[in-house]
Amino acid sequence: MKLFPVDTIHIEFGHPYLLALLVLVLAPFYLWRLAKNNYLVIRSKLGGQGSPPRFPAAHLLLIVLLVVASSSPSIATYKRVKLSIENIDKAMNIPITLVVAIDLSKSMGYKEGTKTRLDLAKELLSEMLTRVGNASIVVLGFSATTRLIYKGPPSNVSKALQGLRAGEKYSAIGDALSSAATYLRVSGLPGAVVVVTDGGWNYGPDPVQVAKSLKERHIPVLFVIVGSDPRGYKLEARLRDTGVRVYRLNQITYSVLESLAMDAAKRARLQALTAKGETSLLVRAGRRDISWIIGASAIAPLVLVLRRHGV
Repeated sequence: MKLFPVDTIHIEFGHPYLLALLVLVLAPFYLWRLAKNNYLVIRSKLGGQGSPPRFPAAHLLLIVLLVVASSSPSIATYKRVKLSIENIDKAMNIPITLVVAIDLSKSMGYKEGTKTRLDLAKELLSEMLTRVGNASIVVLGFSATTRLIYKGPPSNVSKALQGLRAGEKYSAIGDALSSAATYLRVSGLPGAVVVVTDGGWNYGPDPVQVAKSLKERHIPVLFVIVGSDPRGYKLEARLRDTGVRVYRLNQITYSVLESLAMDAAKRARLQALTAKGETSLLVRAGRRDISWIIGASAIAPLVLVLRRHGV
């Protein structure tokens, strides 16, 4: 049973930069200590008597208390809560790696309304990857083989995506999944794999079996199925049966692309962290300002200072 209903207590400052003034306040005290020691050494050598110079301690205490009070100190309490999609925004600063494998096969160039499937995919990823928080992004392009397209921060990924073109033979989704998992393991950070495809798998190992294997090894996998290819619907149904998160991007869901991208970004981060055992986070439960307490405690040294000056 916990003595307090919180997990940790922190002392925080609203204006921490003001604490730098303590250096200027304490410097004279340090110089006084040096002067006192020098005085005692000289006095012992000369055999003299007398008291060393006195330092006005009340003045020092008064100034220190006023500086600390002006920095807006407070006592903040934090409680550990379970990590969820609702509070994942509070964990955006934790570094993760996101490996995106995007299908560049010929069928990704087919039109869905006025845009190609690849165009839809690039728009979604541009939105999604700028919302993942502190992340290292790896983009892989795949057809019969898989190759590295981009590796770096989310801020520069859109430019790399714009240069992608569809039209290559075959679609080895299973091989792309395996390559993405290798990049993820090498990073050493919590992470997830996101596969963007129309579902037209026609080469290499069964992607559902590879995704199932990765899931058993605690490697999170998310799929974005683009367009209306019948093979995509079959793949989506099989993936859902294994518990893999699948998003559908077509002419209908394009109208809510921003919301879809946001949810995918949050879900990828959540799965990345929980797969590495990061199942909870500290959230602020309360905050109490104590600047008035410290300010009030300055009354005693203030009285001493005023008495010393005959006020």
